[in-house]
Amino acid sequence: MLYKILKPIYISLLTVILFSCNTNTETRSNTGTDLNTSNYNSDTITLIDNKTYNLAIAKKLELCYDELTAIEDDPDYFYPLCSDSNVRVFFMVPYYYITYNKASGYCGSCGCSLDVFKKTNKGFTHVNAWSCCSIDIRQEVNDYIIIKDQYKKSDCWPSFEGRFNIINERFNLIEIIKYTHNPLNEVHSDTCMYNDSKWLLKEFSTK
Repeated sequence: MLYKILKPIYISLLTVILFSCNTNTETRSNTGTDLNTSNYNSDTITLIDNKTYNLAIAKKLELCYDELTAIEDDPDYFYPLCSDSNVRVFFMVPYYYITYNKASGYCGSCGCSLDVFKKTNKGFTHVNAWSCCSIDIRQEVNDYIIIKDQYKKSDCWPSFEGRFNIINERFNLIEIIKYTHNPLNEVHSDTCMYNDSKWLLKEFSTK
């Protein structure tokens, strides 16, 4: 008799518990999806990255390809793939493009190289270059490019980081971000021209 009275109550409680479990499971699943989305790998090439990296210009300059393409003079080696994020082209007003390639085989112990192209009615003309430097290929799009370099002199290895643009086909120093003298010996000349960063202003002056 007691069983018949309590049976409807048991069934109702069981239904509530099962419904609650399903609801909690869905909540955890949705939360997990949100977390996975927030942890999306920003290094993955997207359509926006293609525009940021100016890969259309890189292809025109034959710096990278969408398919495996052998180098003409050395068929055992291949040009970089554009999708590998190793090539970027920086636009500098009014009509300059700075190219950077950090793919394997294009850099050395001193760093990589920058090449400057000027866009004309006839196409692209190579007007300048900077060997043995390094940049953060993922830096934000600006009207300048941040470049790091180190000069290895006999008594010191000065290193610097600065913001540069292009004026009259030359690299123009806008601002020095960081400078280090790096003398190689404890006894070093106080008159060394690399004691401070003033020489950089002369080195990269376009006036």
